[in-house]
Amino acid sequence: MPLNFVKSTKNKNLLVYSGYIFVKDYKKKEKIYWKCVKYSTDKCRGRVHTYLEEVVYHKDEHNHVPPY
Repeated sequence: MPLNFVKSTKNKNLLVYSGYIFVKDYKKKEKIYWKCVKYSTDKCRGRVHTYLEEVVYHKDEHNHVPPY
């Protein structure tokens, strides 16, 4: 299943997964760690890890409704 991205207002890629939006947290080799865009404002704990354009981990602990 291909990953779905949208652009932020700063022209950065945001990952859309399961109706939620994630911003890149950090990268180690080919693995990218994403955190929910509501991490700072709402202390949301939602996370996604991708490896070679595929989701390998999804922590679905959001404390808000999905925007999509």
